[in-house]
Amino acid sequence: MSNPQSNRRILILVTHSIGELDVVFPLLSRLDRGLRSEVELVFVVKEIYRTFLENNFYRHCVDRFNISVSFNHFPNKFDYKGTWLRNTLFGRVLFRFFSAIVEIKAACFLRRQLQHTVVLMHETTNQLSGSKQLQRAIDRWIGKRIVYHHGHSLNQLMRERPTPYYGAAGALYLIFTSSHQQWGEDKGYVNQLVIGFPKLYSEWVETMRAYSNSHFSPTQDQFLLIYSRPISDIYMDSDKYRSLFVDSYQVTRQVFGDIPIVIKPHPRENELEIEKVIREEKLTHITICNEHAGILASNAKLTLSFWTSCIFDSLSLEVPTIEYYKEARRFRENEPMGSPYKVAGIDSASSSEDLRHFMITVKNGGYHFPEVLTEWKRESQFNEFGKILEDALAASAVQIPHKSLFGR
Repeated sequence: MSNPQSNRRILILVTHSIGELDVVFPLLSRLDRGLRSEVELVFVVKEIYRTFLENNFYRHCVDRFNISVSFNHFPNKFDYKGTWLRNTLFGRVLFRFFSAIVEIKAACFLRRQLQHTVVLMHETTNQLSGSKQLQRAIDRWIGKRIVYHHGHSLNQLMRERPTPYYGAAGALYLIFTSSHQQWGEDKGYVNQLVIGFPKLYSEWVETMRAYSNSHFSPTQDQFLLIYSRPISDIYMDSDKYRSLFVDSYQVTRQVFGDIPIVIKPHPRENELEIEKVIREEKLTHITICNEHAGILASNAKLTLSFWTSCIFDSLSLEVPTIEYYKEARRFRENEPMGSPYKVAGIDSASSSEDLRHFMITVKNGGYHFPEVLTEWKRESQFNEFGKILEDALAASAVQIPHKSLFGR
């Protein structure tokens, strides 16, 4: 466990998505093994914490990087969603009272933690916008605050200038690619550092391969991997959700025969919806698996992504990959240029004919990785982040015993 009295302490809050770990863990995998600090990973959303506990690879990374983990409930928009606490009048009244207590407890916890923290890291939105108590705790703290997007993404500029995030001007914003600079500035992040896409870091790829090789036996029966996403108002219409699965299945059977198909659901996806499609459409030789997207990709022959950031996992492992996506009716409200992956040059299809052509190309050995991948990997060769962390840790006034980040 971490030492709360350590003055070389890094506190990392996980507040929005399990995808934050796919930013944080690759960052830690790249840091100089000589960096000495206490690292505490604090989950504040019950749903995300449960997902972490159920994932063997993430828990392996915690042990690998010698990180302490804890849970402390913060006010958030995810827990109790869809329950009577949010859907009935009495429940909403009770929930408001309950949330006020949670907010006070969370603010007290954060103040105690920040007393002995040199660097605070969290994703951009960080659930502070609706909590004055948490805002005050941050405002009174004088350490280094580092923020990043809550998952790998290609961010597009909105038609209307967005409202800046709370406290953005005082934070260092880690951007994945230089093309995100204006997006960050529109959100209020004027202090930025390009770090590349962490999923593409060679150290992280080695970590995934080593885990996969030690936990899974090589098999001659490779599978086709599908990264799916949930039905939602903006990004996935229910009719397109079904057609993506059906098309993918039919084209796969036409090109690759009875190859096994593995579906990796989105963390917030209702697996019952997938099972319903499989049952009603009589799809066979299909498995639903919640293993880490990269670990699954390391054993896949081909990967399809229904517009998800998991596309970086399979590309990082040099697995032939295509985005298969049919735009939802309201998709361009948030993505005015269409799929940013397609715009960037990643293989993309929206019809079964185009998908079939891609699969045949892969089968015949004619697949080539997108050129933009080379540029993204070049941007990922950064070394400034470790220096920034070390400078912040070295600036602490009192040096006391501490452990190595990697326990070495």
